This record gives sequence, structure tokens and C-alpha cells, in this order.
Amino acid sequence: MKDFLENFRMAKYRFLLRPREYLKLSHYAGSSLRRDFIDVFKEICCNEDKSLSCTKCPKKAECAYYQVIEGGTRKDHG
Repeated sequence: MKDFLENFRMAKYRFLLRPREYLKLSHYAGSSLRRDFIDVFKEICCNEDKSLSCTKCPKKAECAYYQVIEGGTRKDHG
């Protein structure tokens, strides 16, 4: 357990988006922004074949996207 926590890092980010002009958002704006964030996060993190499922990826144990978004667990490490 000590080895696992030794490199454990956590951060909390908060940011505010301000449009340059009037912007009418749908009732699902939060979901849309979340989906866009997730898509960009995966693009930044993933160096593998994008058609490959994250659960079948050989690098999922060290992948930030998989651990944060897909919900990787300790059993995925070995």
C-alpha cells in the first residue's frame, strides 16, 4: 500500500469560462462541456490506436485518462 501512495497526487481545478458575446446554452450545457473536456483529455493522454477500447489497451495501468475517466482500479495494474 505504501508504494501505491508514494506517487499519489491529487489536484482540484476550478475555472470560469466567459463568452466574448451573448451565448445561449441549452439545458444540457454542462453535459456538453463535460463531453468536450473528456474528448480533449483523451486526445492529450492517449498515444495508442484510438479505435482500441480502453479496457483492452496494454497501457491502461499508466494511462491518466483510463484511471480518471474510465475508472481504472488497482486490479488493472497487473
